[in-house]
Amino acid sequence: MEAIESLNSPDRLVADIDRLIDEMMKVRQRAAALAAAPPRDQVFESIRESEGFGIWADREDLQGLSSRDWLNQLRAQQWAR
Repeated sequence: MEAIESLNSPDRLVADIDRLIDEMMKVRQRAAALAAAPPRDQVFESIRESEGFGIWADREDLQGLSSRDWLNQLRAQQWAR
């Protein structure tokens, strides 16, 4: 019976309300940050559209071309043979 009464005590209710308000503020801040962030599809471009990377980054024939453009150019050269 004492446990039930402690749940209904004003001090306990105020403490729970304060905790819930803090949690709601944190959730609201996270939601605002997510809403302000650009959509994922605008942040990450396709690897096919990026310039050379890794071991391919220093290739002279890849400079200034996206991976897709370079591949299309390579295929056109190979098919022209």
